[in-house]
Amino acid sequence: MEKTQDLFLNFLTRVTIQNKRKIPEHILSVDPGETTGIALFNKGKLVVTDQIEVKKIGLICLEDFSNMHFDYVIIEDYKVYPNKLKEHIFSGIFPVKVIGALEYIFSLHNIPVVFQMADTAKGFVTSEKLKEWGMWIKGQEHARDAVRHGAYWLLFGRR
Repeated sequence: MEKTQDLFLNFLTRVTIQNKRKIPEHILSVDPGETTGIALFNKGKLVVTDQIEVKKIGLICLEDFSNMHFDYVIIEDYKVYPNKLKEHIFSGIFPVKVIGALEYIFSLHNIPVVFQMADTAKGFVTSEKLKEWGMWIKGQEHARDAVRHGAYWLLFGRR
């Protein structure tokens, strides 16, 4: 995994130099939901991925993030689309609760929160690219999606 991640880091370095900006020290990217995926990047390198069963444990488990310092937090945004209206009728739309809790926690610590739509990250950071870059997390779909958001934002996000 280490050697293939160098492909991503080399690409990130080239993009960063071309756009005259710095690679942030620490970012957290999140795929919010009943099962919430997280990915932590340190200087552009993926260092931790995980999935948290937030619905089972409760939103209070997200408070653990308040003790950590991040330069940015990238969160997959959630929208209700017309073709999904029926499944959301009388639904609590749990991902929105997770997003709100995270946004609140990080606002208390003045940590910038950036929102990205799912298709923004998935459109460029494909499964093939994750495998090529050594960032494919087998069996953890939500952690993979968090990785996609972090990688995409590192490459193209505004700072």
